[in-house]
Amino acid sequence: MNNQKPDIFKPALIGGVVIGLLSGLPVIQLGNCFCCLWVLVGAALSAYLLSKESPVKVKGGDGAIVGMFAGIIGAIISSLINLPFRALNQQIVARVLERLPEYGGEFPQDMDLWLKRGAEFSLPMFMFGLVISVIIYALFGALGGIIGVSLFGKKKAPEETPPQVSSQEPKEEK
Repeated sequence: MNNQKPDIFKPALIGGVVIGLLSGLPVIQLGNCFCCLWVLVGAALSAYLLSKESPVKVKGGDGAIVGMFAGIIGAIISSLINLPFRALNQQIVARVLERLPEYGGEFPQDMDLWLKRGAEFSLPMFMFGLVISVIIYALFGALGGIIGVSLFGKKKAPEETPPQVSSQEPKEEK
């Protein structure tokens, strides 16, 4: 029996970069609103690459581990990519909130103050958001890895078993 473990670093890194890019770029990142779609896709890609490179059959646990690591890498990359777009996102939100009263919506009086505070960079808030992202992306990445192994994993070839020959003669009924 071959107990060789597959190498998970390269598939996790590739899947993590895919997760980070898709989750970090403006507008495209909205795909994560659908049950963390990009995290699931990137983790499933990691599981696919793992099963493709592995000389042994990849199990669900291996997919969960590679997906979890891809999620962690993706959360870090996504947070770093999001930094330059932070001001752009705030401008978009400000424009939407300016036009909201035209459509009958109301918002609090201190919304301008809230928007200015939101545009400022704060290291503690960045780190808090990163930790939350790592936890959520790791969980959904593990799920995506399991799904990826079940969809793309190598199927074990069915072993041919010789037909069973019964040593006892069937009894005749009277």
